Amino acid sequence: MTLWFVASFVAFLIFAFLVSYFAMGRLLNGELEEDLEEDIEEFRLLYNTGGFEAVITEIDREAQSDEADEEFLQLLDARGNKIYSSDITAWQGLTVTKDQLIQVNENLEPVMMNIKLDTQEYKTKTILAQLDENMLLFLGESTEQNHDVLELLQIIFLAMLLITIPITVIVIRLLSKKSVVGIEEVSQAAFAIQQGEFDRRAQVSAKDIEIQQLAETFNSMADRIKNLITEMREMIDNIAHDLRSPIARIRAISESTLSSKQQLTTEDYQNSISDTLEECDRLINLINTTLDVAEAEAGISSSEKQSVDASQLVAEACELFEPLAEQKSIQFTNRITPDCKVFGNQHNLQRMIINLIDNALKYTQSDGKVSVELSSLDDKIVCIIQDNGMGIPQTDQEKIFQRFYRTDLSRGEQGCGLGLSFARAVARAHDGEIELKSKLDSGSRFTVILPKNFDH
Repeated sequence: MTLWFVASFVAFLIFAFLVSYFAMGRLLNGELEEDLEEDIEEFRLLYNTGGFEAVITEIDREAQSDEADEEFLQLLDARGNKIYSSDITAWQGLTVTKDQLIQVNENLEPVMMNIKLDTQEYKTKTILAQLDENMLLFLGESTEQNHDVLELLQIIFLAMLLITIPITVIVIRLLSKKSVVGIEEVSQAAFAIQQGEFDRRAQVSAKDIEIQQLAETFNSMADRIKNLITEMREMIDNIAHDLRSPIARIRAISESTLSSKQQLTTEDYQNSISDTLEECDRLINLINTTLDVAEAEAGISSSEKQSVDASQLVAEACELFEPLAEQKSIQFTNRITPDCKVFGNQHNLQRMIINLIDNALKYTQSDGKVSVELSSLDDKIVCIIQDNGMGIPQTDQEKIFQRFYRTDLSRGEQGCGLGLSFARAVARAHDGEIELKSKLDSGSRFTVILPKNFDH
């Protein structure tokens, strides 16, 4: 990681230098061209005010200056013949082409050129312009100073690079080591969990928000994994218990039949077979219900969703349980708002309502009350199944929807502890929820909330 950061930083520095280098080169070249153009304007003004002699005098004065070896000046006629010149020993081979003369004389605009002479180490920036229609001024300046500035810039950059790289390596190493501490802690915690230490968590006190968020997310994930493993173990224990009972009864019936010392009649064998089939049905029902819960929780269904008339569905469920309520002397009432529709799996929704009504009647004593109410509320439908039965202890209300969970008060009743789990899974698969309010010895109220069907 350190090498990657250093390489990125060096690449950025090189890019910044190249941009600065070429920008500086363009700037210096532009300034040199501006200087030459200003010189042309000064000589034109001098020629217009002082004439030819004034120009000659200025050329001689320039030839005596400290910068005489870095520039030259020439007066030419319209054909390019030399009229007067400063010392051009250092510019041997300097000429003006016919095309340049034509361009200046016809367009009346100065011509800027870069010339590379064998006698000069660097290129010379030149300009050719008219003083009048019969006289041309040809002057130029070496680009040596520009090259010196650029070379100095290169030296400064290299020195800065040599100094910066070691410092950058040290700083980035320290920073990356500090930031990686949190990542290493998360990695070690993940390895510990992999080895079976499910209580291990990442203890990170990093100032970096990202590292802290990573640790918190990891810890949340670890908590979720631990809860899932705990639930899975509990579920396996419950499944084993619920499977063991019918299998043990099947075995007991079979052993009793086989080991009987009395002569068994056909009726005895039929009773044994009937009891065995009943226990087998319990096993099949347990397995099928477990699979149904898993499908509902995963949102998988063998039937496609459709528009379902919840009012009719609840009414049919209530009609189905009326004989059972009458048999137990339970006052069973319903109030159903018509034309309440949802979009979903009709079979699963029907089983959900049946499970809730069945539980209400099962855990309500004789002469008790059970009511079912279906109503419409904004964009939702609400179904309330309420009873005044034994109720659910507060400590069990958080667990009542878990698979195979049964309270101590319900263990005397038939069932495998999957009804409420299936009901909640169906509600959530339809983007809804089931809420519970219960008080021990006062009854329970289950509220199913589902979104309405708006013509899917």
